[in-house]
Order: sequence, then C-alpha cells, then structure tokens
Amino acid sequence: FGKHMDVLLTADGAVAGGRVRTFMLEKTRAAAPPPPGERSFHVLYFLAAGGLLPQARPAQAFRALAAPPAATSSFADASSFDFDAFDRAGLSELLASLDALFVSSEAQQALWRLLGALVLLAEVTFEDDGDGGARVASDEKLRAAEAAFGCPGFASLLLSQPMASPRGGTTYAIALDVRRAATARDSLIGELYRNVFEALVARVNSVVGATRTEGGAAAAAFAAGGGGRGGTPAPKGKGKGGRAIGLLDIFGFECVAVNGFEQLCINYANEALQHFFLQCIFVAEESLHQQEGIEWTKVPFPDNSPLLELLSRPPAAIFPMLDSVSRTPQATDDTFVTQLFQVHHSHAALRRPPAGGGGKSPGNPRAKSPGGAALAAGAGFVLRHYAGDVLYTAAGFAHKNTERLSLELEAAAYTPPDSAARAVLLDHIPLPGLAAALGPDVAGAAATAAADERRSGERGASPGAAAAAARRGSFIGKSPGGPGARRQSVGGGGPSTVSRQLVTAVKGLLIELADTSAHFVRCIKPNERSAPAELDDAYVMRQLRYSGTVAALRLLQSSFPTRIAYNEVYSRYHRLVAGKVEGVADLAPADFAESLTLAVGVDPSRYALGRSMIFFKLGAAQALHELAELPPDVLTDKLAGSLASFAAKTRARRAIATGVHHWVRWRRARQRRLEREQREKVTEMLERVVLVRRAKREVAVRREARNLARAEARARALQGAATALSRLAEDAVWAHRDALHGALAAAE
Repeated sequence: FGKHMDVLLTADGAVAGGRVRTFMLEKTRAAAPPPPGERSFHVLYFLAAGGLLPQARPAQAFRALAAPPAATSSFADASSFDFDAFDRAGLSELLASLDALFVSSEAQQALWRLLGALVLLAEVTFEDDGDGGARVASDEKLRAAEAAFGCPGFASLLLSQPMASPRGGTTYAIALDVRRAATARDSLIGELYRNVFEALVARVNSVVGATRTEGGAAAAAFAAGGGGRGGTPAPKGKGKGGRAIGLLDIFGFECVAVNGFEQLCINYANEALQHFFLQCIFVAEESLHQQEGIEWTKVPFPDNSPLLELLSRPPAAIFPMLDSVSRTPQATDDTFVTQLFQVHHSHAALRRPPAGGGGKSPGNPRAKSPGGAALAAGAGFVLRHYAGDVLYTAAGFAHKNTERLSLELEAAAYTPPDSAARAVLLDHIPLPGLAAALGPDVAGAAATAAADERRSGERGASPGAAAAAARRGSFIGKSPGGPGARRQSVGGGGPSTVSRQLVTAVKGLLIELADTSAHFVRCIKPNERSAPAELDDAYVMRQLRYSGTVAALRLLQSSFPTRIAYNEVYSRYHRLVAGKVEGVADLAPADFAESLTLAVGVDPSRYALGRSMIFFKLGAAQALHELAELPPDVLTDKLAGSLASFAAKTRARRAIATGVHHWVRWRRARQRRLEREQREKVTEMLERVVLVRRAKREVAVRREARNLARAEARARALQGAATALSRLAEDAVWAHRDALHGALAAAE
C-alpha cells in the first residue's frame, strides 16, 4: 500500500544512486477476482494484451482477471477508454524496464511462465467430497496449473494439511474443507506473487543502488535492508556524509463498502503518518519557538494519539490482541471482537456497530456494513479515525493476520527441477534471503535437482527428479523440521504475523522520518463519486479540516514559519560586502542578519529575532531567498547597494533623531515640571480638605462630650430628688402611726 523512494547523494551533493522500498503488497489481488469497479495487478492485463498468458487467452477468460472494463472506475470514462491500447503500451514500457534492469530474455520468459501459472492456479476451484473434505472441481484445470508450474502432484497439499504429532517424529494429514483448500490455494498464489514482486524490487535496488563510482560509499551506506522480505524499512545507516532525498507515497485513508483487515492496516499507517504530521507541524513548531524565545500563540489541533495507542500499544491493543487470538487454536474472529470490547469497552475511539446496521456510520457517511445488512453483535466494530468513523467487519481477521505457506507447500513449489518458481526466484532473478529462508533441506534439494537435470538432460527420468519425488513423498510420514528449517510445519510456530510486521515497519519508518527534514503533500479528493471536473466544496472542506490542514494554515498565519540561522546568513553574504560597506565588517552574525533583513525591505513587524536564528512571517523571507538566486557579481553589487542605502538612511535618521531627541527631552522635562506642579497643587488642596474635615470632626466630638456631661448631671439631680422624696414619704408614715392606731381602735 506504499513505497519509499530515495535518491542517494554523496557528501558533496552528487547523485550516487537510488533505493526503493515497499510496504505491505496487497497480494490477495493476485488470486481473487477483482472487486467491482477495479482491476487486478496491471501487469497481468499487460501480459494478456501481449498474448503472453497461457494459450494467449484474453484477460476476461481468467477468473482472477475478469472485471467488466465499463465498471472500472480508475479511469475518467471507462466506457470509451481503450484498455487494449493502454495495456499494450504498458507492456512495452515493462519490457523496456526489464531490459534496463539487465533481466535477460530467458529470465523474462521464465517470469511470464510463472505469472501465467499463478493465473492458471487461480482457475482451480474446489467442491465438497461428501465427507467434509474437499476435492478439485476440474482435473483438467488442475493438470494445466501443475504443468505450468512444473510441479506435478502438489495438489494433495492443497487438499490436506500436515500436522506434527504431539510426541514428535512423524506427521499426519488432515483433510481440508472447501474454504480452507481455497485459502491454501490463494496463499500459495499470493506468496509467490509477493516473492516475484520483491525480487524485482531487489533487482531495481541492485542496479540503481550505486550508479556513480564516487558515490559507492554513500550508496553502500543506504543499501542495508532495502527491499527485504516483509517490506520492513531499512535501518538508519546513512554513514558519514551520506544524504538522500526521499519520497514516501502511502495509499490514503480508506473506507469502502466492506472494510476488513486490509483497510485496518492501511488506516493504521495513515493514522501513524497523520500523528507524525501533527508532531512536525504543531508540537515541533511550538517547541522551537519557545526554545528560541519567540512569542507563541497556541493553535488547537486534533490529536490522534489515543487511537494509535488503541491500535498498537502492547499488550492489550487491537493488533497485539489479534496476534494473541491468532495463536490460539480454537479462537475465532468473534473471540477477537468479544475480547476487544471486554478490554476497551469504555474507550472513546471504539464502539459497537449501529443497532440497525446497514446505514452509514455516524461521523463518516462512507462507512457501511457488508452489503448494506445489519452486523451481528460480535461481527465487527467501529473505530473513530481522524478522518471519521469506520465500520470494520471482523470476518477473516485472524486468518489474514497469520496467512502463510506451510513448509511442505512452499517446498513443493521450489524443489522440482522444472519448477517455474525456482527458475525465477532462485536462478534468474534471485530473491535475496529466499534460499536461507527456505532452509538447506529445500534449497539444497532444489540445487541438487537442477544439477542432476543439467547432467542427465532428461527432466522426467533424472536422479534429481527422483530425489524431488522422494522429497514430496516424505512430506507425509516424517517431520521436515530440524535445525535447518526456518519454521515448523503447518500448525507449528511460524513467522511473525502480518500486523506485527506492519507495526514494526511503520514504527521503523517513523524513526527514520524523524531524522529528516520532512515536507508534506496533501492529496484532496474533489468529490466523493470520483467524477471528473466536479468540485464538492463541502466535501473538500471536510477533508481539509480533519486532515489538520486548516489548523496548519492558522498556525502559519499566527507564527513565524520561516527561519534562517544567523550563521547561515553571515557565512553566505558577509564576505561579499565586508570591505565595501562601512561598519559591516565588525557586525556580529545576529546584527548582520538583522541589518541585511532591514536592508532588503522586510518590515520589522514581519520578523522576530531568536537566540540562534531569525524568524519570518509567511512570505516575509522572499527577498532573502531571491538574493540566493542572483549571479555572484549582481549579488555583490545589490548587497552593497542595499546595505549602503540602509546605512545612509540610518545615518540620516540618526541626524534627524539627534535634534528630535533634544526637543523631545525638553518637551518631556516641561511636561514633567507641569505634572509635578499639578501634583503639588492637588496635594495642597487635599491637605486643606483633610484639615477642615479634621477640625469639624473635633468640634463635633467636643459638642457631643458636653451634651453627654449635661445629661449625666441631670440624671444625677433627678436621682437625688427621687431619693429625698422617698425619705420624706417614709418619715410621714412614721409620724402619723399613733394616730392611725387610735383610729383603728376606735373603729373596732
């Protein structure tokens, strides 16, 4: 789904060679009929147009290539497009490219034979044998495929699976049903096609890896890991002085009618690159501005880190969990989905499929469930990507994640002396590392068979053929494992999974990209229907928003996106004008860079001075960039004139500023005196107000004290009068006591 191309350079900038790396070839296209509106691999149609497929049959005669041309939406007007002319032109270009890669005519014929054999093998179908197993539906198609491969009798390995005995020593075969037999066929086709593709990529790298003698050291520094098996990126090893200009081309974010394992892998890679884009544009910009002491206005941006962790962070992310399920013999795709929601049920980026199914996923109108029908509870999941929600169908996840050939089936494809796969991948266009990966048992048998064939001259009765037949007969009965085998028989351990290889490749790629000066090209679809000459404004704006492009534009407007180191400006221009303009020779790099910036007419508001570089607003550094394109003599005169004019203006400004400065000082002194006098008057008035208020307050206090004293005196007088009256009343009572007694006695 992607490729990484490098132009290798020597330390002095000369082209030393090139390198191409690929990522995750969609090899299933080689075996299955193409989806509606698409084609299989173009090369197969090129061969059909040139009559190079078996029996010179047209592409429509093969199951793996049959796709109505009118339904192919890759072209603007498929109904009137001349596919035959397109394919013939493609074949001519392909043949010329192979000649440029020094692929001999004999090797090319072997290559066409192998590709034709793959197309014929895709014609082989299976049916139920009535006992739960599978059988070949057409013996004629099987014999044609075996003859094209040069591997008679390997069909038994498509119908049965060797299993190692738990106690070791022997193996036994179990019958495969129709689905698993078809899977074994497709795995063989896909693996061989991938090997052919990688062998050609390796040939490209070997030819263009060092095209200049003086660039050999730099090219060798880049050669490690290019085009290896699995598509993993080469480790960083540029060596001293090694440089490269690279182009990374990745298939864009994908959301189709039925999204499966392939779409999840593609979208994971896009999420990782989107995260790298955000880190480069937003996080790195903020960090640089802050380090250089430049004012920074924070711009919000959509951060997809939580989804990346959900996809790949061990031990419980989606891909590690899928690896675990794939290693469990009885686990199914439903098991994977169940575990996924058990562990991550509360994650904001994960949710179950919509209850009604069928419709378009919220947040992404393109996400649909299979065939428009509702998904069962454990049949899929929805991920909230940066580009919108995508509904994934989990069917086939576990199988596609572990899809690989058994050692027995791979050996059957490479061991026979007349094997088309061996002729291409071990002899004519060797795939680096294939012989070692096959192990000495297989590779050695193939070499022995080839040597015996050459000695005997009789393919059918050669000792090598007998050895190959004995080898094929030994697949059932004795384990082919051992110290030399690269992996166990089917059902054993096996290599790393597809998802693990993908995650490793993407992380390695990001590590390498982080060591570069990255630039980004955003591809925007004009409309959702892929219609020509039609621009859907709303659709385009959605893409610009979710991709972070709109936020990046806001960042460019608010920050200083262009910067040039002081030393770079100084080393490039200072020597040209140091002796021609007075005062320039003594300027420090920072002062010289600022003087040159002002001299070429950059407005002071359009740049900012950092600690080690000068920062410019968007487009403000254009005048400096134009200087670099001038011829040396013109550049020197222009620099001298600009700086001299700037210096003259500066001196004039200084002379004017001197008089203005004195006038300003007098005005400021006068203003300060007036302000001081005004402050003194205000202070005096305030003090008077304070004194008056204080006097009034004291009078009020004294008056209140006098009133209080008078009230207290009146209170004391009243109290004395009351006491005197009380005493008088008491004396009067005692004075008339005897008279009262007499009156009482008389009354009695």
